[in-house]
Amino acid sequence: ELTKDSWTLANLEGGAADAASGEKMPSLTFMESGRVTGFTGCNPFSGTYTLEDGLRLRFSDLAVGLSACPASETERAFLDAVNATDNFTVNKGVLSLNVARRAPLATFKRDK
Repeated sequence: ELTKDSWTLANLEGGAADAASGEKMPSLTFMESGRVTGFTGCNPFSGTYTLEDGLRLRFSDLAVGLSACPASETERAFLDAVNATDNFTVNKGVLSLNVARRAPLATFKRDK
C-alpha cells in the first residue's frame, strides 16, 4: 500500500539514481488524506494525488521549493516523471511510476 511507508528513488528513466554530493535521495511520502510530500534531490515538494481503479495514479498541484542546486537535471527528470505518471505498481517492496504500458519512469524502494 502506498500510504504505509515512504519511498526512496532507486531508478530514474531506466538508470540507477544517485544523490548529488551532500544531498539526500529523491523521495515520496503518500498520506491517506490525498497529499503527497517529498524531496526532488534538491528541493522539498508537496501536492496532491488521486487513485482510481486501484492502479491509476495522478499527481497534481505540485509546489516545489526554489533553491538552486547542482543536481538540477535530476530534479527536472524526477519532476517530469512524477508529472507524467498515470499508473503505478507495487511489487516486492518496489513502487513503479508508469505512463501507459511503457517501461517505468521511476522506481522507488520502500523505506524501512
